[in-house]
Amino acid sequence: MLLQHSDFLLNACAGSFDAVGYRRTNGDGIREDKEGNSLQLQLITVAGAGVGEIEVAPFVV
Repeated sequence: MLLQHSDFLLNACAGSFDAVGYRRTNGDGIREDKEGNSLQLQLITVAGAGVGEIEVAPFVV
């Protein structure tokens, strides 16, 4: 299932990351903390959810 997103939600999410100190600073498109460490996300699913690809990149701002 491909989730839909809106520019409003993406902007709100970006603002939340900015507020807690994760910003895009070095031009690679990945957010970093104040020490320059890249933001890393771990996707955890429930057992039995099936194996497949989940498109999450459009939701990481």
